[in-house]
Amino acid sequence: MQIRTIMRILVITIIIIGYISFLVWEDYSWNLRIKDKIKNQDLVLVYEQNNVSHLTRPWTWFRTPIMGLWYIDSKDFINISENILLCKVLRIQYHYSETEYYEYYNLVNLNKFGLYFPSEEELRLLAVNKLNIDGIEWNKFNDDTPGIALLNYVSLNKYELVNNQ
Repeated sequence: MQIRTIMRILVITIIIIGYISFLVWEDYSWNLRIKDKIKNQDLVLVYEQNNVSHLTRPWTWFRTPIMGLWYIDSKDFINISENILLCKVLRIQYHYSETEYYEYYNLVNLNKFGLYFPSEEELRLLAVNKLNIDGIEWNKFNDDTPGIALLNYVSLNKYELVNNQ
């Protein structure tokens, strides 16, 4: 009788440890698996978000896993004016076993060091040169945010990006 009880406890313990080990592996290897999928595309990684811990995953309290990746498409840049560019961004978010992909365009203003997220209608107006660029309120960002990382990357690589098209 005692051996059966010990065996049950041992099996349950092994299952629990295996499940927790899988969750830890999944949380800390997610970004590597995504980067491996994307490595052959014309995407440049500009920011990794690792500032999210989760109440039910105590290992994230001590070392937060990378939960978000921001990429710029290095071949999809349009020079709107001397210091304003349109770039395509891919944001990939990990939500503990679920991955979400978001593709969108950003207007980058290097003079005002700001970003603007145009709507579909504004992108259509931009395509026919009817968007009032002077009326845009540019978003500003704090340090260590995806917005600042994107602005820094574009400002440092503007000429290379525009000439690579």
